[in-house]
Amino acid sequence: MSSSGHEAGGTREAILSAARLELSQRGYDGATIRGVARRAGVDPRLVRHYFHDKASLVGAALHSECDLDRLTESVTEGGREDLGRRLVANLIRAAASEQGPSALLAAAMGDSEASAHLASWLRESGLARVVHAVSEDDHDTRTVTVAASVLGLALLRNLVPTPPLTQVSEERLAGITGPVVQRLLTDSLT
Repeated sequence: MSSSGHEAGGTREAILSAARLELSQRGYDGATIRGVARRAGVDPRLVRHYFHDKASLVGAALHSECDLDRLTESVTEGGREDLGRRLVANLIRAAASEQGPSALLAAAMGDSEASAHLASWLRESGLARVVHAVSEDDHDTRTVTVAASVLGLALLRNLVPTPPLTQVSEERLAGITGPVVQRLLTDSLT
């Protein structure tokens, strides 16, 4: 790869990192292209070069936050019997990050165009890959249902801190909710 291609990739990643931070701290309405550019140390026109508008930037930030291959591998490598617990543990850990998916999801809910990017992200996320890898049917329904369960936990644990969810360890929470997610992934939906 040429050095300019490498630099462009680094600039794009710096912008995405700045966007995740801006969104997590200011929310969708408070985040601006100028604010992201300032955090990334670039001209706002460069942000618009990579991402046409704020909604596209939010969508890209969501897509880049989750390492799809790592999530799929870490959840599916241990067999089917404890799959739900592993999935919940991985997603809760990822959502706990200051710039993690729960903060970005809250930001995305503030705008219909950003919400459309969120829906797209769910269909293409590591979670969707896990569902396709372990479930025989109804992949879209299972993906959204599992997302609602796990992301609901993450939102109440991280964005709207709600005891006892905030007082229970990640591992304990995964142990409690894992069997429910397991059934959503593997049981018949009919």
